[in-house]
Amino acid sequence: MDNLDAAISTARDALARTPEDDANRPMYLSNLGVALQNRFRQTGNRADLDEAIALTLTAIAQTPTDHPSRANRLSNLGGGLLTRFQRSGNLADLDGAIDATQQATAAVPDRHPERAVYLSNLSYDLRVKFRHTGHLKDLNDAIGAGEQAVAELPETHPLRPFAMVNLSNGLVARFERTGELADLNQAIELGRRVKAATTEGPERSTYLSALCIALRTRFERTGNRDDLEEAIAAARDAVAASRTGHVDQPKHLSVLASGLRSRFNLVGEMSDIHSAIEAARDAVNLTPPPHPDRPMYLANLGNALLSRAQRTGLRADLDEAVTVGQAAVDEAPRSHTDHALYLSNLSHTLFCRYRHARNKEDLTAALATARLAVETTPADHPSRGERLGNLANALHARFHASETLAALNEAIDTDREALAATPIDHPGRARVLSNLASGLQMRHGRLGNPNDAEQAVDAWNDAADMRFAPATIRVHAARASGQFAASLDQWLAAAESHATAVELLPSLAWRGAGRTSREQLLDLWGGLAADAAGCAIVAAQPDRAIELLEQGRVVLWSQLLETRSDLTRLQQSAPKLVARLDAIGPQLDQTPG
Repeated sequence: MDNLDAAISTARDALARTPEDDANRPMYLSNLGVALQNRFRQTGNRADLDEAIALTLTAIAQTPTDHPSRANRLSNLGGGLLTRFQRSGNLADLDGAIDATQQATAAVPDRHPERAVYLSNLSYDLRVKFRHTGHLKDLNDAIGAGEQAVAELPETHPLRPFAMVNLSNGLVARFERTGELADLNQAIELGRRVKAATTEGPERSTYLSALCIALRTRFERTGNRDDLEEAIAAARDAVAASRTGHVDQPKHLSVLASGLRSRFNLVGEMSDIHSAIEAARDAVNLTPPPHPDRPMYLANLGNALLSRAQRTGLRADLDEAVTVGQAAVDEAPRSHTDHALYLSNLSHTLFCRYRHARNKEDLTAALATARLAVETTPADHPSRGERLGNLANALHARFHASETLAALNEAIDTDREALAATPIDHPGRARVLSNLASGLQMRHGRLGNPNDAEQAVDAWNDAADMRFAPATIRVHAARASGQFAASLDQWLAAAESHATAVELLPSLAWRGAGRTSREQLLDLWGGLAADAAGCAIVAAQPDRAIELLEQGRVVLWSQLLETRSDLTRLQQSAPKLVARLDAIGPQLDQTPG
């Protein structure tokens, strides 16, 4: 830092001694601007950035159009304007950055050594613009420029990793808009290649964070646990590699928070959600408004608080989740591609608070916000099904409050619409199926239509059979199917569904879970095997009943023993037994098909 301050002081002295008509004055102006931008990246001092932009504009104005350094100065201007946009959210700065970078690209011939760098910068700028306008052409143009940049940069060029990650980010953004899995797979391949080739350096944290986002996005689409674990490891490395006070540190913290929350939602380990909230809160606190990324950080904090509230019932977490969720909606421009996402998140949070406190104002607000989220989501958007699902949840709650059949019918119709909009292999489809089944069950109770009953059981069974859906949803669906079938005196079906639930128990009982999570597993599912056996007995399957009791006993007692045991002490007295437990442990982590 001292060297940079000295360089800036020297550049100021050189500029002060240079006459206005000196041919070297544009160079001195440009050099000082670059040094001030570099200091801004370390300190975040806005005055340095504003001065750098003003100096660079003056340098360009004094540079002949055919000067060999003009393209470089235009590129520096584009970088400065983009950085200021990222702090202020002023779209005029973003448009200026794109214009300057396009001019820089046009000012150099094909195969010029710097052309690929300018193309990569242009790709980044256009992708940012897509985020704020939603125009798919901007994103496609961004990816096209990014592909050109990667193709033109030599393998050994120091900026090639940046160009590859830039392209990777564009592909992730297009997957989020179109649902094309090939884009996401290519993005992850690029990110892994960059990670392997970049073992150190100030940009490594940015590359790791980008890889985390791509991997977590694929996990959310496919349910592959390995992707999630790799994503969290990359996010932890990104946070560790970023310096305190670095302008990108909040982004890395927020990315880590999202990964930890995803794992908490999958396996229920409380330490994950506590750490997620801490990281997400730090990201928000380090990012003052009107930073354009602040709504995303607020939304991630709200999601984490809601996840913890759903486990603990803590009202303070619910209230804060609503507050920060509303702030995300308020601070995001209406034209931003994620505005509908923030609306949908807020709707779901309001719905959860309504279920907790039964305040009708929350339900009314949840319905209105969910409808707006759906209305502002394109018909072909891959997240439309999830947003319709949130609307359906609020509609189901309205039915419970009003007891009107029209409300229930609208909820079921919306569930069906959500199901149609959700890919058949999407992990979130299991939740939609379960919600639809619950609605059909309620309508069967009202009208007695056997078709509703049959479709409800089928929907729950389909949810339980979804291999990559969260294990908790699968077990709940199987048990609900069995209970409903039993209420209809369909004992063979009841026994089969309960058996499925018991067979899925090991997927809940992961060996890395903490004491609290294991105890909650025992509380929630302690009677499941007995229920399954009871159904099997009524269905005249006594041998099957014994098998189910034994299956349940093995899973639940293993959790009870782990809750009451200290393997460190066991290691001292029975090291071979501990070694055997470690050897067979991974088998307990496998989710049955």
